[in-house]
Amino acid sequence: MDILNKIKKPIFINSYSYIPKGENTTIDDFIINKEQQILKSIKSCVPLFCLNNISISYEDIIIKYDFILITTKFIKILDSKSLLQDMKITANGDFLKLPNNVVEISPIEKNNYKSVVLRKILINNNLLNSNIINSNIISSKEKNLELTNSPISIARNIIDIESIPEVIRDDLENYKNSKGVSLKNMRKIGSLFIEINKSSNIDEIASTKTI
Repeated sequence: MDILNKIKKPIFINSYSYIPKGENTTIDDFIINKEQQILKSIKSCVPLFCLNNISISYEDIIIKYDFILITTKFIKILDSKSLLQDMKITANGDFLKLPNNVVEISPIEKNNYKSVVLRKILINNNLLNSNIINSNIISSKEKNLELTNSPISIARNIIDIESIPEVIRDDLENYKNSKGVSLKNMRKIGSLFIEINKSSNIDEIASTKTI
């Protein structure tokens, strides 16, 4: 039987909501509202498993995953917190925070690193044997994002909230020939990251570098 016949709709494995830091209530409120919009959009996707706000400790670095979507053919990381202010992307691919053109660490590079770590963890746990992890950065309509001169590869990596279901469908087509992830392993991946998240002891290593 086709695995999609066994999963009728997106399944939200955990219910970890963003915890406000209290440093800037405006930003906190914006993040919470954006998160709710993303969850609503994911509910319109094809059947998949969704994890959100997962933190893990890896090689003395705290890695935070806003969303991990586990489908039958690929795994997607969604970054929802990188574009929370007005930004400009240069022809060289630099991310500049406006209005003062302050250079920010590229969220593309962050996502690439997060993908590598995610793949290593899954391979080490015998839950993945192919390179089927990709990522996207989610923009915000409320914030200005200048993409005019940005490289096409970067512009294509940034998506809006409403387009998430379409991007998932397109990726399923792109990965149609991949071995993919079995239903059993989809569930195991979800359980694994719930357990890793619980055992990370984030509060005890607050001074550790976070990405």
